Amino acid sequence: MSIKDTLVHRWLRRPYKLAVAIDEGKGPTVILLHGIASRGSAWQRLATILADSGRRVVAYDLLGFGESPKPEWPRYDVEMHARMVASAIQRGQLASPVILVGHSMGCLIAAHIAFRYPSLVERVILYEPPVLADAPEFGSHQRRRKIYLSIFERIADSPSAVLTYARLFNRAIAKIAQIALTAEQWVPFEKSLRNTVISQNVYAELKTISVPTDIVYGRLDLVVNQAEIKQMFAGNNNIHFGAITDTHGISKRASAYLANLISSKTSPHNRPKKKISHRVASRKQKHDNS
Repeated sequence: MSIKDTLVHRWLRRPYKLAVAIDEGKGPTVILLHGIASRGSAWQRLATILADSGRRVVAYDLLGFGESPKPEWPRYDVEMHARMVASAIQRGQLASPVILVGHSMGCLIAAHIAFRYPSLVERVILYEPPVLADAPEFGSHQRRRKIYLSIFERIADSPSAVLTYARLFNRAIAKIAQIALTAEQWVPFEKSLRNTVISQNVYAELKTISVPTDIVYGRLDLVVNQAEIKQMFAGNNNIHFGAITDTHGISKRASAYLANLISSKTSPHNRPKKKISHRVASRKQKHDNS
């Protein structure tokens, strides 16, 4: 580690400068956050659609991935990832509040930014978020959570095996899950997996989040735990749900779906609330007064 890195970033806690993978279009800003071991360019299809429809679209390479710095000393927890992105938004002088879109691990970061820095965010769209809540009251989710945690722990504990498989099947993995893991990225990957994905607090944040939020899952996605997600967040009226027949990745179909969700005037958050009829209202008032 260089003296500059130690002094500026570790001791003074100055944020690293994230690489900008995509910056296209003009208009209201949409920020795109990729998943673990991926990069900002994974969003190119969606970025093109949104830029053509009158949006400014910015996709960063998260810290440790793509062309961004890859220091080994950080914890790579959600707080640090979120701080890097928030700093990038402010440094880039992007018009805020922004629409924040995350995929996979990027969802955890997007949700944390919206929870921690709500003034920066107009709306959050979480595509295939890996929610691993310790919630015994949701039995199906809890059972699957144990399985996913076991798999993720094994991956984090097996650098040689994982990197070997990544080299052998890199094209297939990149196509299916848009993951391109290299030896240079192992430390950020392993720490992000442990400290952002495995050790997460997104369940508590989403239960009380005040920013309009859409959660969307691919019906064929086997990478994340989808069990009982709707029931878990049923108490927060700021959250709406969607589904698409797709696997774990930002495919052409997913890009079209997300672009429509971002731009559509019929978004659940823009729908007018149903009016209560005078008869129902009077009955309610009578009941309240009794």
